[in-house]
This record gives sequence, C-alpha cells and structure tokens, in this order.
Amino acid sequence: MFAEDLTVFFQGLDSRLVTFTPLSGSIVKTCYFDNAFFDIAIREATLVATQPRLIAIAADVAAIPRGTPLTIEGISSQTFYVLEIQFEGTGTATVTLSLTAPST
Repeated sequence: MFAEDLTVFFQGLDSRLVTFTPLSGSIVKTCYFDNAFFDIAIREATLVATQPRLIAIAADVAAIPRGTPLTIEGISSQTFYVLEIQFEGTGTATVTLSLTAPST
C-alpha cells in the first residue's frame, strides 16, 4: 500500500494557510475553511448557527491536540480552537473549530 499525495488538491482554489500554535510551536498547513450554516427547527422556533471547520490532509493534523489555537489566512484576526478532528478514511480529515477554548 502506498500513501497518496493529496497536496495537489490543496493548492489554489480557496485553500488557505492555517497556523496551528500548539505548545510545541507554530505549524503552518494548507487547508480549506468552511463556516457551514445551519438552521435547526425546534418546535416553533428555529435556531440559526454556523459551524466553522477545516478540511485538511489527515497526516497534517493527526498530532494536533484538542484545544490548539489557530489562525486562518484572510479570516480577520479571529482565533479559533480545535474542538474535534474527524478522520474521513480517505486521507483527509474534518477539523471542527470553536471560537472559545474547549474545556479539557
């Protein structure tokens, strides 16, 4: 079995440089940023929310711990935090983000 080179899929288009800053120092990777919009009906009310997340090469984010702060190129000066990493089994991963540091 060989490792697929997925970097070609993370060049150009809407890819952004993401700077992860765990305790060990800065790590810069290319990812796709998505701030998905959800509206959830709960009885008579509708809850409107967004869920920021990254699509990344799984090997690039495998060692990033929960709670790691990060900044995203072109997304103001907002700091996000890693909430969860979901490995897709295809060589990519979805990194769910939070605007507040998660409790450990």
